Amino acid sequence: MSSPNSHNSEADDESEYESEAEEVDFSVCDSEDQSYDNSIDYAIHPVLMNDIKLLKENCPNSNVQHRSLSGISEMDLDISFPTIPLEKIVADAWGLVYGEPVIVRFTVNQKCYLALGDVNKVEVFQRQNSKKCGMLLQLKKIVEEFCRKQFSELTNEIVQEAVQEAVAVNSQSWSDVLTLEMVELFDMGFMLEEIEQAYTLSDGTRDGVVNFILDQRTSSKEGASFIDASDHVAHGSSFSPLEKYKEIPSLKMGFLVQFYHYIEKRLQTLNSFCPICDNAHSAAICMMLKPVLCANPLCIFSYQTLGVMADAADNIGSEPEVINLLIYLSTAAVKSERNGIILSPYPTIIHPSNGSELALHPGNKDTKLLDDILTNIPHVKDMLKYDENELKKILLQKHELCYPLLRWIISSNRSHIVKLPHKMQLDFMGTKHQFMMRNSPPLEDKQFRVYKEKYGSIFAFHGSPIENWHAIIREGLIVASGTDRMLNGSVYGKGIYLSPYLGTAFGYCRANRYDRWKQITNDKKGLKSNDKEVLKTEMPLDYIQGKPELLSCITLCEVIDCPSLKKFENIWTCEESEYVCTRFFFVYDENNLPENASLDTHTANVAIQTKIIKAIADYMKFHI
Repeated sequence: MSSPNSHNSEADDESEYESEAEEVDFSVCDSEDQSYDNSIDYAIHPVLMNDIKLLKENCPNSNVQHRSLSGISEMDLDISFPTIPLEKIVADAWGLVYGEPVIVRFTVNQKCYLALGDVNKVEVFQRQNSKKCGMLLQLKKIVEEFCRKQFSELTNEIVQEAVQEAVAVNSQSWSDVLTLEMVELFDMGFMLEEIEQAYTLSDGTRDGVVNFILDQRTSSKEGASFIDASDHVAHGSSFSPLEKYKEIPSLKMGFLVQFYHYIEKRLQTLNSFCPICDNAHSAAICMMLKPVLCANPLCIFSYQTLGVMADAADNIGSEPEVINLLIYLSTAAVKSERNGIILSPYPTIIHPSNGSELALHPGNKDTKLLDDILTNIPHVKDMLKYDENELKKILLQKHELCYPLLRWIISSNRSHIVKLPHKMQLDFMGTKHQFMMRNSPPLEDKQFRVYKEKYGSIFAFHGSPIENWHAIIREGLIVASGTDRMLNGSVYGKGIYLSPYLGTAFGYCRANRYDRWKQITNDKKGLKSNDKEVLKTEMPLDYIQGKPELLSCITLCEVIDCPSLKKFENIWTCEESEYVCTRFFFVYDENNLPENASLDTHTANVAIQTKIIKAIADYMKFHI
């Protein structure tokens, strides 16, 4: 992305363009009469003129702008896609400027339009976004591929005939006749096919439609919609329901409207596809917020060697406490006796001195090597001193795989984790290491809000040993009952284990840690006052301290209060992972012990609920 100053010059260039641009009267080209003669040398092709007109009429949010210089047969089209539907925290996680539209600019031949066979140039940007943004690069690849495919298959005559046929038979797609109520349901995350069928089979009221769709989804073992289930049967076991988001919309409103609806769908589901090859991920991977590569070594090579990944120094400088946390969590997983099970995903890294060789990969796990590399990575507070080139040199001196592993640890995190300012922290948690943590992508988050509207929601804690969190922030909270990841048994049945009591959740962080915490506390009590001051000044308290394997982690979740949530006094179990949404993450170390927390805290307490809701609201206000 260019700098803010370059954006200003870009705006100046645009105003200069527009001052020289030809005036185009789009009212002369009506969709009911867009016939043209190929023998005529049009200044602007009538099909292009009509496409722009239809886009303005049918997709007003597109805010389409066009520039056409006199004497040049090229036209720049700027089409806007609002980021408001993504929700603020999703835009932040994706590196987008919330409220600022994503603009797709492509250049077409204004005389030939589709007859040329391809677009001349594609750009995807936000005017106020000067950062290197992987999501914009991913979207650019999607736009380029869509335009290449469609321009190679379509002709001006095909588009003209499709529009004329739609007008002649007065045929309207379901999306053309949506009521405001249906649009609201679509924005909540329901598919148009689901809405159409639900209105036909339910009582036709809004609540009736919502309940009908949710009941259909709940009745499926996989939690998929009835539309998804039929798709599975029709296409076989290898078919991914996510492929429906790559289906090409109708041409009946012209190519530009088709393009707009396609990119609008893809923008909501970028996390579900590999940013390099655009293949759909498995269902489990799609449940996470941030994008990730598929397992194809070619994609990994492209991603790590072509400069797509953000610089490590930039990440460390902007969020040092989060990077510190990520390193701690990966180190704890590597040092765990269960690392063969819980070190998931295992790093896949191209060898820095041999691009055809994998230095680390799941097919040949070497935890001793990983431990050695992690031991050589300096503390974040020391890495803050360097820019990107200096950091590479320093880390190369430590170990040739230090820098690539550090970048992998940062880029493979699929949860949005932000350090909470002290004034926004929950005082009853007894630690300064408090983070906002979200891992639900846009569609799942919309679905969660639908369930919340129907059943309501409550807050609950989830505790898990420190070594498990490397996987949790990358794969989400899963139902581990009956799998090799299960650690504490399943006395209360299958599901994600939760508790309204903070003290109960701490028990699942491994009870034997309390003896160690007591030892640390007693050791500190024995220190002289000046020794305590030395201990405090060794490292800022906002950085996590101590051995990774001795940390405790708790997450505070919002849970759908549905009938399937089983409550056994202090222990709750939820079999549906989509009913559990992480909100906060807390870490306890040598300077922030669990005994400082109010262990009898109960989330049903009105005062506690008020503080939780206020913290969420304050965070959203602070970051807007």
